Amino acid sequence: MDIKKVRLNNARDLLAEKGVRVNEAATRAGYESATQFSREFKRYFGTSPVAFIAANSF
Repeated sequence: MDIKKVRLNNARDLLAEKGVRVNEAATRAGYESATQFSREFKRYFGTSPVAFIAANSF
């Protein structure tokens, strides 16, 4: 698995399990730009980080 996939999976876990905001998840995953993070997240998971949070919040 390449580093990008590892970073995106870690960020997804932060969003789902830790409840961190998108900007913080992007930073913790090693992205300098939340916009770039959001673009790559959507490309990899098929949904935006915000939509992912909405679908996974209780």
